[in-house]
Amino acid sequence: MDDVIALGTALDLTVGVFGSLAWQHRSGVPFVRPLSDVDLLFTPARWSDVERLLFGLEAVSRRHSVVRLDGEVLLPDGGAVSWRELALEPERIWVTGPRGASPRTLRELRALFPAES
Repeated sequence: MDDVIALGTALDLTVGVFGSLAWQHRSGVPFVRPLSDVDLLFTPARWSDVERLLFGLEAVSRRHSVVRLDGEVLLPDGGAVSWRELALEPERIWVTGPRGASPRTLRELRALFPAES
């Protein structure tokens, strides 16, 4: 987790958690098991942050294969997408949100972020 927090700091992103680790922290009840993954949550402000985040998470995952990192990237429109799926750069990717799930293209996801100069 230190490497994940360092990555978030380097990218100026807050690292959030959900799932079993969050429930354990919040309740004090043991939810994390030996094979549990760590569900992470990120809210990048720019598409370039998304790209750097994906590169960094893949590197951390390769270095620390004992704990599986999973999680979501929150989009400016309130949707969320699995960082692992996003890293594969598929033609279409499922985005979940307040109104359900729908497939979108990478181009549509990039367009959600402000233009960079």
